[in-house]
Amino acid sequence: MISANQVEMEARRIIERSTAIKAPSLAAALAHTKKVQQNPNEAPLIEAIRSTFTKIWRIDDGNTQYNQELIEKVEQQPNQFVLKKIEYALTDKLVGRTYFGQEILKRLSTFTAAERASYILMEKLQPITVKNHMVWSKKKKPQELLQDIEHEHHQNFFEDVTPELGIFGTLFGNVVNGQVFYNVPLGHLLKTKLANENEGGVIRGNSAYDSAYLVD
Repeated sequence: MISANQVEMEARRIIERSTAIKAPSLAAALAHTKKVQQNPNEAPLIEAIRSTFTKIWRIDDGNTQYNQELIEKVEQQPNQFVLKKIEYALTDKLVGRTYFGQEILKRLSTFTAAERASYILMEKLQPITVKNHMVWSKKKKPQELLQDIEHEHHQNFFEDVTPELGIFGTLFGNVVNGQVFYNVPLGHLLKTKLANENEGGVIRGNSAYDSAYLVD
């Protein structure tokens, strides 16, 4: 886990210095964060992996010209960007509001220096859109949801949706010398949300677990 809490991070450093197998290692946990993923977009010597990352820009730069150019870029195509808060931990907790479109410009004009440091600007992915059925109950209290399930009171929609595929894998290696002993994919998770929804997430109630239908 990556945390802003110094006590927690000191405990993590002790674990990292030990000979225990870490799952994940601190390096892997850091690589998961958007702030670290931003660096390959700025380092010209890492072209080999740059293509695997979406474009990311920092917004806490003290260079006024850089900030102005960034704002102009968003003004030209606001729907091509996402303003996201930096993750501090690999958990299911919501780490902050995500902004889209014109909301980005409003936030950039009001952010304090501290707020700028906790956000990054990302290129918005443009996923494929397909037709699919989505079934869920209306947002109600937990007890009411249980009653809906028991009596099959649910809604069925046939709408434009966008799928998101995540691949699970296992990597076992030596971070000291870079030797890899085991690196294989071990499964997947498919989540689907309505195409007109910016925010996904099953916990938020905006996405549903799905299964792939493979065709030749």
